[in-house]
Amino acid sequence: MNKKLNRNKIYALCVLGLFCLSYLSGQHSSNFIHLSSKLDNRNIKVTHTVQDSLGFVWLAHAEGISKYDGYNFEFTPKESIFREDTSSDELKKIFRDAKGVIWALSMNGQISYLEKNGRFLSIDQSIKGFQKKHKVTIVNEDNGVIWFTSDKGSIYSYDHSKGIVDSITTIPGHSLGLNEVNSLVVRKSDQLIVSTYR
Repeated sequence: MNKKLNRNKIYALCVLGLFCLSYLSGQHSSNFIHLSSKLDNRNIKVTHTVQDSLGFVWLAHAEGISKYDGYNFEFTPKESIFREDTSSDELKKIFRDAKGVIWALSMNGQISYLEKNGRFLSIDQSIKGFQKKHKVTIVNEDNGVIWFTSDKGSIYSYDHSKGIVDSITTIPGHSLGLNEVNSLVVRKSDQLIVSTYR
């Protein structure tokens, strides 16, 4: 009788083990696909990615932006994104706003957005002379409003649909080389949180 009890225990443990194994093997696994993004047979270092409403993935790198459609890459050089001299410039950031517009910021403070015709247009086309006076260092989006900080410590809000820019404030002490803006966040309570280097 004892042998029969042990055999039943072993049988029950085997059934339990098989059940657990089948449960674990049924879990979803992650698939990672390596995208070999090369430009002129050189590997590129992607710094930012964003996906648009059509599913295209936009990859920012020093030489410009590559758009990936799931099969192929389409390259847009930085000279076509930023109209000013870009020989020593690089792409710093790309992002998508609430309306689905793709934006690009350069290391030298130029900012452009992707038009519906597939071409990038400088913010200067909407805000005449803005780029000549202000080097943009930080750009964020909140509920359809684009927020810029300049190298002079000024903070601006920009309503892209209306083409209206509003000067919000300037960080005290910035002209003395103090309080360089590091990041900014707009809270739902309409508070602007600014972090600075000192």
